[in-house]
Amino acid sequence: MENIRDTRKTLITDLTLVTFGNGVGAVLGFASLVVVSHILSPSDFGLFAIVITLMTVVVSATDFGIPTTATRFASACAFSQPGRAAAFLKASFLIRITSSLIVMVLGVLFAAPIAEVLLKNVAYAGVVRIAFFGTLAISIGSFGNAIFQTWQQFGRLATYAIFANASRLIIICALGVFGSLGIYSGIFAYSLAPLLGATMVFIAAPRQLFQRSTAIEKRGIYSKIIHFNKWLGVAFLCDSIAIRLNLLVLSYLRGTDEVAIFAVALNVSLVLPIIIVALLSTLLPRVSLMHTRSELWTYIKHSVSVSTGIGILFIPFVIFSSQIVEMIFGIEYSASGVVMRILIMGFMINLIVNPLYTILYPLNKTRAIAALSVPNLIGMVLLTYFLAPNYGALGAAYSYLITTSVWAVLMVFVVIASIAKMPSSLSEISEPATTDDVSDLPLVHSVLKQQVTD
Repeated sequence: MENIRDTRKTLITDLTLVTFGNGVGAVLGFASLVVVSHILSPSDFGLFAIVITLMTVVVSATDFGIPTTATRFASACAFSQPGRAAAFLKASFLIRITSSLIVMVLGVLFAAPIAEVLLKNVAYAGVVRIAFFGTLAISIGSFGNAIFQTWQQFGRLATYAIFANASRLIIICALGVFGSLGIYSGIFAYSLAPLLGATMVFIAAPRQLFQRSTAIEKRGIYSKIIHFNKWLGVAFLCDSIAIRLNLLVLSYLRGTDEVAIFAVALNVSLVLPIIIVALLSTLLPRVSLMHTRSELWTYIKHSVSVSTGIGILFIPFVIFSSQIVEMIFGIEYSASGVVMRILIMGFMINLIVNPLYTILYPLNKTRAIAALSVPNLIGMVLLTYFLAPNYGALGAAYSYLITTSVWAVLMVFVVIASIAKMPSSLSEISEPATTDDVSDLPLVHSVLKQQVTD
């Protein structure tokens, strides 16, 4: 068995596996959108995109980075102390579902005013209620990512991505065949599919997840999660809703037709964020176990070279963006081509820099992550607010490119400075101490030295 697997070869192998699963899942999910866009009118598709975006923003808000925090701690002891890893995952799941339930209830109660503000018609309150039910379903299903990442079961992680999106496509196509696909039924399909994915997660989950944890293994779980996640949650919320919040601001300023142009460009461009997610899925379990400066520099060398190579492969998407959009969605969405070009450039920058992002996890620099993410979100929204009235979807795309470029430059400087100032070993900072949990640190430090294998 090898120690922390940080070589370029194993990284590419795991990344390829996860990217394949996420890629196939994305193709299936994208096919669902294509079916919906061809059946609904551009105006109705714009409404559909707004509701889907609302669901995504709400899920991100209730997520608050909890699964990422769970993976950060659980992966550190998944093989040496599986009971403790299971305790981290179960506690995180309980926090996530509780927050999702609260938000769902509030969304159902205030569906009418939400529909009036976002959809410009209170008659769509029923759609909003279905959407908030869907956010709970997505929250339950998406925790499978943390479970499979923790035990580095990337094959099951890839299968889960394919299964969840295939379920959605089957439901959408069935509704289309029977002439029943509309805004209401489409949103219902997007809400039902995650529950089917959640069923697959609990069937395929590692048996270690269901073993009983001892009192010692449970000790300090919630305090560690909350202490570590307070800044990470802010950063995760800002990063995950930024581009989608742009779409909601655009809907408020320009209406559903312009939203449809932006939504088409965004969904064609999402192939790059899929690879970003796959890259982070394979890197986070590794970097969570690194605790020397040389290991981190080796990690940077291998991971950034991989992410840069992948980013270069997408240059043709920038060049032929208009042709790609027209081929898939038709000439009525030709204006989305130039918007896609700008978004792809922003996603390429994000892809190349994102491996550096994970360095800050073992360094416990989550406050620095938040310090970069909050201004990035505020700047993006403000730029969209000023650019969208005159430039529409193109202005929203430029706001993302500009703010992402600034964020990337600052992230490089923060990571370099953090590594330069770190101690010779991370054993002193691998898990943050809390006032009621100092006695647990020796256990944690010994866990971080254990071997990790597939």
